[in-house]
Amino acid sequence: MNRVSGQSDVLPCAELNPFPYDLPQFSIDFNESAHSRLYPTYTRFPINLHYRYELIHGFKGLELDFGMQILLAHALKSEAGTIRQYYPQAKTLTRGSGQELILLEKNLHLLRTGLGLDLCKMAMLTHVDPDKFDLIIHFGVSGSLSEDIPLLQIIQGTTFSCAGKPDLEIAPPEMFGDMSIPKVAFYSSLKAITDETTRESTRAGGAEAVDMESYSVARFCRARELPLLAIRCISDRAGASTPEDFKQNYFQATQTLQKFLLKNILTRLP
Repeated sequence: MNRVSGQSDVLPCAELNPFPYDLPQFSIDFNESAHSRLYPTYTRFPINLHYRYELIHGFKGLELDFGMQILLAHALKSEAGTIRQYYPQAKTLTRGSGQELILLEKNLHLLRTGLGLDLCKMAMLTHVDPDKFDLIIHFGVSGSLSEDIPLLQIIQGTTFSCAGKPDLEIAPPEMFGDMSIPKVAFYSSLKAITDETTRESTRAGGAEAVDMESYSVARFCRARELPLLAIRCISDRAGASTPEDFKQNYFQATQTLQKFLLKNILTRLP
């Protein structure tokens, strides 16, 4: 029963679908709070249902917000400059020790963690409320450990490893459909791999790409059952050529990834 009009209003919401998958069949009964989130029973987080409806029977103009709360996490300021510029009304919430939490818009935050596993772990523990966010998107550049993964290739992580820690397997969320991005095994090292011996020993453990933060984010998300999309762009061939590769390709790799995120993910959010 509608508390405003005294009439029963059930709003079907399985008909608007901008994404390449089927929405579950369900309805919203306005006996419940009009601003509560709707979570399909088979998954922890909603397929993004941030739609605005004009309702009849006295509810005209009411805005329903079913948007997910999403956190974008990255290590270096230069990895997110283009994304930051896309949201001119963004405001900094906290800043210090090379870390910064920015509100880009109502449902979207940007966290700069700083470089390395320890700083990343500290940033996640300090700035990320697991009860507030529905999805973590971790992005940055990476070194390739596979001849099948060329420079400037965008990849997503499904397995996360680190020396002395158990491997973690986290399937990317399906909400964005098939983005045709190779799924690879990420290895997080304490420092950049700049010699062939370390490259080969790391490859021998099954790693296909190397970075310095992904494991900390994956571990945080796994412990708190938060969905994670870990996505990176190759800036170098991890090995003896790393310094020169990185110098030549870092900027283009960051731009390639940010443009991909804006075009294929962020601008698809309501």
